[in-house]
Amino acid sequence: MIDLHIHTTYSDGTDTPLEILQMADSLALNQIAITDHNCVDGAIEAKKYLNKFSFDFVIGCELSCDYKDKEIHLLGYFNKDTDNFDILRRFIQKGDYAKQIQHRGIIEKFQGLGFDVTYDELVQKYPTAARNRVHIAQLLISKGYAQSVSEVFDKYVKKGMPCYVKKQSQPLAEGIEAIHSCGGLAVIAHFYEYKKPDFEEFFGDAIQKIDGIEAYHSKHSLEQTDKLIDVAHRYGKIITGGSDYHGTVKPNVKLGCANVPNECMLKFNNA
Repeated sequence: MIDLHIHTTYSDGTDTPLEILQMADSLALNQIAITDHNCVDGAIEAKKYLNKFSFDFVIGCELSCDYKDKEIHLLGYFNKDTDNFDILRRFIQKGDYAKQIQHRGIIEKFQGLGFDVTYDELVQKYPTAARNRVHIAQLLISKGYAQSVSEVFDKYVKKGMPCYVKKQSQPLAEGIEAIHSCGGLAVIAHFYEYKKPDFEEFFGDAIQKIDGIEAYHSKHSLEQTDKLIDVAHRYGKIITGGSDYHGTVKPNVKLGCANVPNECMLKFNNA
């Protein structure tokens, strides 16, 4: 089995890159990708330790993009020997500014509800460049305002709740282009989290620009997986999958739990 969707402490996961490699080894996974949010640094750190392990490794990231006024997550996969991510990093830096505005807005709304939290406090506690709303939730938990990340999202920060602030993400097409410019493969992540029933109807002509579809995912049913596999086959796209592992942030999601078959192992032309 393989797992091509994993988060580390470089974004909102709770395990270091080395700990991920050790767990993957203990599970006898054949290929893994570290795909931190808007960041390749976790995967790059993992490369330092690869000589200790026999499984295949892929550098990855998960970009936040906008498509039809909805935030879409786009997985980027790169040969482990890739060393130039300049174009991708410029794309990510543009998004970081929009994310800072969103986070400041969320914190201000919490303050308006009487919560004793500040943006500076958030940055000091979680200095990662890949900081996101999970870190805001973790800050609230550390101060005794909530018991879990899901509680914060459900009560306060998801759409329709009192502290929701929309992030102005960059266009999906630009994310795809940034990944391709660095020699990577662009894959649509966890489609059914977007609450849309039909992949083809929603993405339309954009399907031609992507390289693959994440059909296997810890939240996908067998029926949903089969539907996405069918779409991928009809459009000639690669099929990927992963657990979306975050460690203790998502305690019910275990590494390798998406049961992604070895047939989905990624191959690169320059490998």
